[in-house]
Amino acid sequence: YVKFYGALNLLQGLKNKNGIGARCETKPVAKAKKFCKDAIKFLKLAQALSSWNYSNKIQLLEAELLSIKGRNSEATFRYKAAITSSRGSKFIHEEGFAAERAAIHYQTNGDKEDAINCFNQAKRCYEEWGSGMKVDFIEQKLSLLMS
Repeated sequence: YVKFYGALNLLQGLKNKNGIGARCETKPVAKAKKFCKDAIKFLKLAQALSSWNYSNKIQLLEAELLSIKGRNSEATFRYKAAITSSRGSKFIHEEGFAAERAAIHYQTNGDKEDAINCFNQAKRCYEEWGSGMKVDFIEQKLSLLMS
């Protein structure tokens, strides 16, 4: 899980730089992308032993990488796969997280309607999971998006 969450944090940091400013290939950006690709390779090894536990994580990391590269239709497909896989594995918190990341992807790319839909899905997941703090966070995101 360290590789998974480490890669997600790096990818989020890359996305936060000037919107999706990670499309340029500076040495630190290239190094971060390599770390993420290595994390995906590692998770694929684990997936061979437990597909239900790792497929959604791989799909989410791939979606985030594709989003950073501006390959939006491919990223959208992977986000949806990550959400579906999380739901199938009964990982309600990871379904919510994948929906939240998809919402941010849509929001960044100007797709307000899909962003709202995914934020609402994330909110429902976090409510079911019992995380009031995440629900509050998503409500703030929705409020800003709808204003």
